[in-house]
Amino acid sequence: MASHLATPAGIAPGLEIPGWEVLAPATRIAPHTYPTDFGDMTETKRATYSRFTFEIPIRRPRLAIYLKTFLALFLAVWELAGFAADRAVHPR
Repeated sequence: MASHLATPAGIAPGLEIPGWEVLAPATRIAPHTYPTDFGDMTETKRATYSRFTFEIPIRRPRLAIYLKTFLALFLAVWELAGFAADRAVHPR
């Protein structure tokens, strides 16, 4: 009987998600008990099946998060402060 060797799973090298970093994929096979008998009336208990999971972890670069958050906050405060200063009543 011939044996087939599996090649490691991967993703396309050019995969990009704007604003995110794509990390190394991971695979996992683990037993999982589903909360159903899948319509099999002869099944007396919940059956356990193997479940294959393929994960592609992604994360946002930390610097980009801080820059977007604090820059937006700074501009909002700057605009509000400038607007309030323009509306202030100045003595003559």
